[in-house]
Amino acid sequence: MAAQTDNRRIDRREPHRRVLPVKADAVCFQGAIAVMDGAVVKPGVAAASLRTVGIFESYAKGGATDGAVKAQVVRGTYKFANDGAGAVTAAHIGSSCYVLDDQTVSSSHNTNTRSVAGVVFDVESDGVWVTI
Repeated sequence: MAAQTDNRRIDRREPHRRVLPVKADAVCFQGAIAVMDGAVVKPGVAAASLRTVGIFESYAKGGATDGAVKAQVVRGTYKFANDGAGAVTAAHIGSSCYVLDDQTVSSSHNTNTRSVAGVVFDVESDGVWVTI
């Protein structure tokens, strides 16, 4: 392709925000961990094959078919509940933590049955800060 000889339209995306198709009938609450299940997004669950992509910016309910509804998903650093049995501690800062459900993270992948939620940023008495 030749070099520009005139102004051009600038196409840009915010790297922390995207719109994704929602899994059929999924109920996605604002602030819930959002995971990709194939080509659609749904709330986080304990499963090894999912990819965490952010949190739901607002409530969305999937339609009758996959992708009939779209949801705003944002990336960043967010606070989640800490798993009591596999608690994340200050010793885990900088390490991966794992999705237990749509609002809880664990220090354990439970023999590779949980997907990575993100990287532990900080741990407080009321939750775990995770960078997704």
